[in-house]
Amino acid sequence: RLFVVVMGFFSKKEVDPDADPHGGDDFIEGGKRRCTDVLFLLAFIAFWVGMLAIGGYGFSKGDPALLIMGTDYEGVLCDEKGTGVNGTGSGNVIDNTGLKTRYWANFLEVAAVARAAAVAVTTPSFSSSSYTLADAKSMCVSTCPQPSTTDGNVTWFCDYPESNSYEASFTKEAWVLKNGDVYSDLTDAEKVSSLQLKGPCYPVLIPSVNTYFSCNYYGDFSWSSFYAFTNLTVSSTSGTNFLTDSTYSSFSSVDGLVESINSEVTDYIAGPMERFQRYIDDFIVAKNVLGMAAGACLVLSLAWLLILRYFTSLFCWGTVIVVNLGSIAVTCYLAMYSGLIGDDEISGFVDSTGLDSTELNASSWVDPASENEEVLKVCTYIMAVFTVIFFIFTMLMVRRLKVAIACIKVSISAFSTVPSLVIFPLIPCIAMMLMFLYWVFAGVYLMSCGDQKINDGCVHPFESSGYKCGVETEWSRELQYMLLYHFFGFLWTSQFFIALSYLVVAYVFAKFYWSGADKMGLAPLLTSMKRMPFYHSGSAAFGSFLIAVMQFVRVCMRVVMTGLKKVDRNGKVFAIIGYFIEFCLWCCQKIIEFINRNAYIMIVIDGNSFCWSAFQALKLMIANVMSVAAVNVVGDLLLFLAKLSISIGTAFLAFVMLNGDEYKDEVSSPILICSIISIFAYSVAAVFMGIVEMGIDTTLLCYCRDTEKHGGTPQYAPDVLLNALGIADEVQKAEEERKAAKAAAKAAKEAAA
Repeated sequence: RLFVVVMGFFSKKEVDPDADPHGGDDFIEGGKRRCTDVLFLLAFIAFWVGMLAIGGYGFSKGDPALLIMGTDYEGVLCDEKGTGVNGTGSGNVIDNTGLKTRYWANFLEVAAVARAAAVAVTTPSFSSSSYTLADAKSMCVSTCPQPSTTDGNVTWFCDYPESNSYEASFTKEAWVLKNGDVYSDLTDAEKVSSLQLKGPCYPVLIPSVNTYFSCNYYGDFSWSSFYAFTNLTVSSTSGTNFLTDSTYSSFSSVDGLVESINSEVTDYIAGPMERFQRYIDDFIVAKNVLGMAAGACLVLSLAWLLILRYFTSLFCWGTVIVVNLGSIAVTCYLAMYSGLIGDDEISGFVDSTGLDSTELNASSWVDPASENEEVLKVCTYIMAVFTVIFFIFTMLMVRRLKVAIACIKVSISAFSTVPSLVIFPLIPCIAMMLMFLYWVFAGVYLMSCGDQKINDGCVHPFESSGYKCGVETEWSRELQYMLLYHFFGFLWTSQFFIALSYLVVAYVFAKFYWSGADKMGLAPLLTSMKRMPFYHSGSAAFGSFLIAVMQFVRVCMRVVMTGLKKVDRNGKVFAIIGYFIEFCLWCCQKIIEFINRNAYIMIVIDGNSFCWSAFQALKLMIANVMSVAAVNVVGDLLLFLAKLSISIGTAFLAFVMLNGDEYKDEVSSPILICSIISIFAYSVAAVFMGIVEMGIDTTLLCYCRDTEKHGGTPQYAPDVLLNALGIADEVQKAEEERKAAKAAAKAAKEAAA
């Protein structure tokens, strides 16, 4: 049996080519079908075994906090408790619970990264080291330290009490209550060391602001705190004046110092990979929004389908009106929150508690809200263009709307016989949502499986720096391959669910066309749900694999072209080449999707393998392109607008939630989350609207097959289809001629007898 099934993978036909299996009760049923493309089904199952293994590895080894929380000088993540990476600190248990923000205690170490060339002159070994901001001494705080506002006073920030770097004994709670300023409790020797910028305490001379869980320096250098620090004397030792001390000759002036430090921290926390990691972690924070979006797109899709079922004309006109009004509303909303209209602004991940707002606004620091506003401005312009296109398309489509209504009625004529088709999309949609949620969470944990290692190659810029090298997260080549594997698994699986739903729906419509409403059986949908996955899951895996590969190639090409554009920032060559390649790949993907969908229909009609069915479908479509193109295109465009309205509406609801008080201080940016939600909502809507699209395509392809098998005159086409195609009179005339010829032949036979 297994040998026969596997060999059937290579077979072309299962029925007698001279026979007509498409009339009435002779429509292919379960007993005449065979399992198709079994090898691809086995490959798909094996692939998912690997997906589950990778997910299990991620859940067991990963820690999502690595994607957003910084690591302190003890090697412990902020907002966590532990001993850190072996060899980084004291080895004691450090409790950073509740301390989410990373603060670089010695601002001169940060400045050394920005002025690496100048520092290398006084410290030659520094030029060949891999010293980065990750190696500068940092600690975890609840709020960013600020310089003293009282003349003659200095605000200090000191090491953790667990590090045992000073004799005074404190609990972590007492240290937090003092905001890390325990300088007054140090011994004289420890104070002298702190005045020499060797720790365990460091003066706070520059204001800082919480940006993406990192304290970024901003504003003006506090001269009053600086003078108080340099005038402070303990055991004949005064605070080190780094402006005149030869050790710090690279910093003989504070001109541009704050700006360079700010720029260095901004580049570190806002780099492409760091930003991507924060966005990934946002999905964990906004899990409730993801759940809401999943439910919203289901409700909207089901509502559209119910309206389509009972109010076809209302659906068509409603889709056009909603898309136009919705696009206008979304454009105006984005314009408001991007600053183009009014004074509202999108939320930014900033904690400005206790900061001088005037100084903050006048500073050169990079506000995440400003970055988000720039992205929203681009989105606003794009939505404005789409709004204009929608309006123009509406004007052009008004005259063709009656044809579109008739076209859609063709596909829903089977709904009266099989009303359960309305709720069938819930099954693949629930499966897709469960898969999507698993994929997101497994991906987040998998990304956080990077190995934390000490940067052994760093050399500190100053002799006074007694801190060891920092901790870096390293993704091994194996982990990178697992991430790519995991990403491709999402593409393949989502397309597989869509392919199975196409097969199930196509079976119902094909059965309705060939057998008629009175011969559909008791539960045609249940019959289809049993037979199609059992016999043709392999074909679904084959077709979905082709689309997934095309999507994967498009993503990889976009990443490559983005890198090439950075090489030629001012040139347009790579940009033009990139757009052209992306357009070509997009066209290829659409062609494959078109071939796949019609191949699935022919698989339902004839029961053959994927490749042969695709060939037969193309042959039929080419032979009848003029008769079916007009009906098909208009209906598909209307359904596309319906899917687009569901996608935009779901993303809009998610954006409003993410910009509310509950998430505005927890999510770094709502842009990526809303983008992913819009793509997911479109996929869900595609499954619902795909019922109608598949109904249109199945009916038209059955019509083509019917016409081919019966000498150019369809025998089983419903009247509503004939009217939509404008050939009802022609078919009626041909039928009358056929009956007359049959009657004449019968009369001649009787006369001869």
